[in-house]
Amino acid sequence: MNKTYNFVEYPTGNPVLPETKYKGTFRDARNGIICVNPTCDLECYINYIKLLNLYRDSWKSYGYLDLGMIPVVMGPSFLNDSLHELLSAKLSRQALKIYSMPPVSLMFDRCKIPIQDIWVFKEDAAEAMGIPEEEVTTEKLIRWCWML
Repeated sequence: MNKTYNFVEYPTGNPVLPETKYKGTFRDARNGIICVNPTCDLECYINYIKLLNLYRDSWKSYGYLDLGMIPVVMGPSFLNDSLHELLSAKLSRQALKIYSMPPVSLMFDRCKIPIQDIWVFKEDAAEAMGIPEEEVTTEKLIRWCWML
């Protein structure tokens, strides 16, 4: 995987990157993705999820997906604590049962970062969001949480 800007791949060479509050190169210890000048906002996190889905054929683990769960907070290691604090506060306003789970990596066999992820059962998310279960995606769930 190439370097990314805000978790969107860019072609090799020297692209001109927009200025952001967070300057420099950040390495996600969870999945090994290099990100330059992340915005560290909701779009950054959604881009991260989209990028992971683009590389689904390279996944070494499926986390808790096999249990019928879907991640709400499974962010890049340098952003996960902030996401956890923000989204868990928003979710606390709903009756949606959340599960604090040991961290997982999709790109590596193991994940040894000292943070917790938040997962929910996809069926519960569908009910809370008022949409059919087959339409629930992590991106839709994150955006729904953000609007709470």
